[in-house]
Amino acid sequence: MSLGDTEKNLQAALSKLSNLSMKGLGIARDSIVQSSHTVKLKLDITSLERDKKRLISDLGNDVFEAIKDGRLKTKLFTDLFESIKGIEEKISAKETELEKSGEVSPLKEEAKAEEESKPKSKENDTKEAEKKPEEEKD
Repeated sequence: MSLGDTEKNLQAALSKLSNLSMKGLGIARDSIVQSSHTVKLKLDITSLERDKKRLISDLGNDVFEAIKDGRLKTKLFTDLFESIKGIEEKISAKETELEKSGEVSPLKEEAKAEEESKPKSKENDTKEAEKKPEEEKD
């Protein structure tokens, strides 16, 4: 075998190796693209499920408030509503007992922190603005 034949064989082998590498990289790229697409779909589904649960919770809260306020009267929710009212009464009794011991309910602390973090509504701003001139008159 001559030096030229060895060089040609080496070039052919390198060319074959380059083609196989490019093919392998293409397969790896396709696999990564497919995997990332699958992960994105799973994340989208999880996000949508979370949104659905939040909306169902909001719906339940709205229905509860409507029943409580007398805007919605139906026997369908009566048992659940009464169960919730019973739990609320137990919570209130436990909170009263906790306050007597000098402690504060974690739920009340959370509600207070939530209330303090909320921006004041325009209605409250209007009421406060109306009060100021009255206070200044005194």
